Amino acid sequence: MFILQYKILKCLVLNVNSGTTTYICDFHCEQAWEQWLKKGDNGLMHKKDDVLKLLQTVAKSNTEDDYHKNLSVLQQSEVWLNHLKFQKWFKNTWLEEAKAS
Repeated sequence: MFILQYKILKCLVLNVNSGTTTYICDFHCEQAWEQWLKKGDNGLMHKKDDVLKLLQTVAKSNTEDDYHKNLSVLQQSEVWLNHLKFQKWFKNTWLEEAKAS
């Protein structure tokens, strides 16, 4: 099976210091998403469940093709198109580190 390691997939990999890698499990990724979505000033509290489903679908992609398809669905969604702050947060916090291993 083709296995990918994306920042938003099975493990989140952050290069904290040169030569140091920190792994964060799915639970903590989803917890971070929920915390961001619950903040009133981010404007998505009322859509939290819908956004979480979209993010989870991307995160649980099994192949690179699935990842790109699921990411495309997210980026064509109403919530993505109408919430610039969400786009910036997701791109800068999660997609920036996306990579295949």
